[in-house]
Amino acid sequence: LSPPPTLCGSLHCQVSSSCRSLSTVCVSVVRTDAQTHCVFQDSVLFPTGGGQPHDLGTVSYTSSSGSSTSCSVRCVSNVSRCCVVSLSGPCLGLSTGVRCTQEVDWDRRVRNMQAHTGQHVLSAVADGLGVATRSWRLTDADVVTVDFEGQDVTGRLATIEDLANEHVRSDRPITSSWVSPGCDGLGSAGLRSRLLPKAGVAHGPLRVVTIDGLDSSTCCGTHLSSTGRLSMLKFLGAERCSKEVVRVSFAAGEALRRRMERIVVHVRGVADVVKDRDLDKQLEKVRALAEGREADKKRVKALWSRVAAMEARS
Repeated sequence: LSPPPTLCGSLHCQVSSSCRSLSTVCVSVVRTDAQTHCVFQDSVLFPTGGGQPHDLGTVSYTSSSGSSTSCSVRCVSNVSRCCVVSLSGPCLGLSTGVRCTQEVDWDRRVRNMQAHTGQHVLSAVADGLGVATRSWRLTDADVVTVDFEGQDVTGRLATIEDLANEHVRSDRPITSSWVSPGCDGLGSAGLRSRLLPKAGVAHGPLRVVTIDGLDSSTCCGTHLSSTGRLSMLKFLGAERCSKEVVRVSFAAGEALRRRMERIVVHVRGVADVVKDRDLDKQLEKVRALAEGREADKKRVKALWSRVAAMEARS
């Protein structure tokens, strides 16, 4: 008998987040009109969870007839702790017992790891300043949002960002470990955790992600091997969602670099329009243009009023 599939929480992608491919065996297949849903003995493909989107990539195999096939990954899901990989099309020849090679879309994985690791660093620093993290989300490849709650959140953002980047420059190692739900370590000081299973409810080992000297928290997501691989963290904006919660957006690593490239292109475009490459003067000239446009609108409106009055008199 083949061993049962590895459960979510102990998948290969969670044991070794830097792994890009895995040879594994298909243990279950269900086909629908447009997709093929598979369970494998293990998975290097991360399922949606912990605020982090699922991986994309490919699954390749050789059928019993000898033909080689590569199928695109459309979704990876955690279904009752079982990792279900959904593939495009019928994937003919893929059946129970077939050995497959899973390949991760590495650019997407790195962006997700940088975003998730960045969130851990920021939340740990904020927590030390009395600012709690209510939730976070990664819905865009370049921007992540974190919901902070506490006293004077906006007034502390600059301090949080500065301290977080100090930890990035310190290049602190990041490791994963597994503990049982009843372990005394879950109650230890400094361990951040949410949504733990209730006492008496059967559950497998819990994964704890530790940033050396900064933070330990329960987490299912993939992470970088050290904080230095973030390169830099930058807050991009903040908006108040309620009296207690401020939603902050940030970018890190490769996503931040790409965003800065777009900003540089935009600034050069503005420089060409206002005929000035001095950033401070650019802002002054853009404001002057905007104010002049509003003044022109008012003059045009006044002229139309005069024309209407003259036509009425005639």
